[in-house]
Amino acid sequence: MATLQSLNALLDAAAKTLDAAAAEIRDVPLQPASDNIHRVGTALSLIHEIQYQICALAPDLTPRFLTEPTDKPIIALAYALRRASEFENVGEIETAIAFFRLFLAQGGTTAEREVANNEIEKLLQRNA
Repeated sequence: MATLQSLNALLDAAAKTLDAAAAEIRDVPLQPASDNIHRVGTALSLIHEIQYQICALAPDLTPRFLTEPTDKPIIALAYALRRASEFENVGEIETAIAFFRLFLAQGGTTAEREVANNEIEKLLQRNA
């Protein structure tokens, strides 16, 4: 049976394979190398986007670097606001809330944390 943990493990393996492929593209005569590396980078980015969503729903699967205090909390909050809005627009309120909770685990200033908490409250009220 598929679980978030099993999916995350598969995505980890895929990301490692793609990372290795990008390294090999530099060493083979497959031109233009920069375009091909960019394509692999795009695939990696899409995998990481799915993994970020998994972490928002299953905090125990969150890599340590995502739970440590961020040195750019305003960027992390902007990301949480954007992703939460996208999920709210498709009716995935719990996932939207999870993105704010993930942000709160990373820290932020008092004002940024207040914004995240206020957004969670609004989403909970809409979901009630």
